[in-house]
Amino acid sequence: MLSGLIGFVLVAAVAGALILAIPLAAIFLIKLMLLSFRLLLGLLFLPLLLLKLVFSLLVLPFAVVGAVLAFVAAALLGIALISVPLIPLLALAFVVWAVVKMASRPVVAGS
Repeated sequence: MLSGLIGFVLVAAVAGALILAIPLAAIFLIKLMLLSFRLLLGLLFLPLLLLKLVFSLLVLPFAVVGAVLAFVAAALLGIALISVPLIPLLALAFVVWAVVKMASRPVVAGS
């Protein structure tokens, strides 16, 4: 009874391995057949990829400078949006300072 169970397990393991191995072998063969086409297409598209690389290396500095300029412009816009409403308060503070300065005693040098 035990040997029959061991035999059944062995047969099931071999069958499972074959069921798994056959599709894997088929996939390997298909990939092997398509390898030549992949190599040919790679050779055909290699100049295009090199042109894309050169173009991206030429454009990269301009993109970085553009991004930095956009960041600076956004920062200046933020500062302007915050500070412009405060201009009337600044003018009022200047007038108060000027009036206080004129009303105070003059400072004489050396005394």
